[in-house]
Amino acid sequence: MVELLWRDGLVPLWIDLVVTAALHGRTQIDAEVSPRFVRELRELQGEERPF
Repeated sequence: MVELLWRDGLVPLWIDLVVTAALHGRTQIDAEVSPRFVRELRELQGEERPF
């Protein structure tokens, strides 16, 4: 995932994870990713992750 979502120090503005199926004890999750890539926003620097 890092190879797909990290572009020269930029990351997607947002990433949504959506459960699309649950069957036989397994859960399928799809990721919807912002087309905009940004550097870390100043207001988020120093914040604990995950939010």
